[in-house]
Amino acid sequence: MDLDTLTSTPENLPVFSLMNSSEKTAWLKSEAYKILDVLHINDFQSLDFLHEEIQKLDSDEMVLKAMLSGDVYSCAMCSKQYTKAAWLKKHLEKKHDFEFSKPDSDRKESNPVQCFLFMSLLLRDTCDSYRMGDGERIVRNAYFEWLYARSLNHTKYSLWLWRLIAYVDAVLSPSESAEYKWNMTVNLKGGVQNNIPNDCCVELQVKNIKRQLNTQGSNKSFKSAQKICMTTQVVEDIMDKLQKSVKSFKPKGSRPEVDKSKDIDQIVQHLRKHGPVKSIKWDSFSKFKNPIAKISAPSLFEWINYNQKIASLYM
Repeated sequence: MDLDTLTSTPENLPVFSLMNSSEKTAWLKSEAYKILDVLHINDFQSLDFLHEEIQKLDSDEMVLKAMLSGDVYSCAMCSKQYTKAAWLKKHLEKKHDFEFSKPDSDRKESNPVQCFLFMSLLLRDTCDSYRMGDGERIVRNAYFEWLYARSLNHTKYSLWLWRLIAYVDAVLSPSESAEYKWNMTVNLKGGVQNNIPNDCCVELQVKNIKRQLNTQGSNKSFKSAQKICMTTQVVEDIMDKLQKSVKSFKPKGSRPEVDKSKDIDQIVQHLRKHGPVKSIKWDSFSKFKNPIAKISAPSLFEWINYNQKIASLYM
């Protein structure tokens, strides 16, 4: 659109009144890709680097597994046996001059603007995918979210996202996986863009159960709580039908907030007011490193293998 600055007036715009819907969509897509290229949002060097390192470690792991017989590792060169893979690896390096891959620390400079824009778009797209009940997008974004959760040491979310990905890609059959993605959200109000995550629906149900329990005062017990859990949904349906039949006023219930993209606007406003946003390099963030670039490939590979063993036992 030939924009020199963000406040400039767009030039050389097509005549939209002469274009059909497919042509308008194609034009918007082409402009969006131009913006992504200019801002380097399509630059996945950190991901490519991490993928290459994991592939090297996986190749080393396959070499060691090839020498595994039962619970014992047997050296293919001298038939010496070991009970630990690390001991066999050390033996191969010292006695047989075997070269295993070493982690490469030569990474390119990270751009804080590109990283912030990518994470902002990821957050907006995830919020929108939950509102629309789009399981495909939810799972697709979960891969990136899992990497960010690992890099920032969010143990709870990294395990939860790992379980989600494992169910979709490995544990469930193709038909069950499609059904799992289809049922990641629930719509309590009806209409488009009114879906909420199943976790939020559980929170609403827990709130209803607590409200019913509080009416019993000191008489509440485990059995009464059990009965309330079994009958809460039925009671809510009966109350809803009664209120509709007598046309009584039904108070609006509060729902958990799904869209957290407003946080992005607040961050941008704060940076515009207090932070140096004039230059694309951001001199005050000269030591900035992309969160994904902080991930140690060996530790991530070890974490994946450990959780794969747990998944094979309990999932």
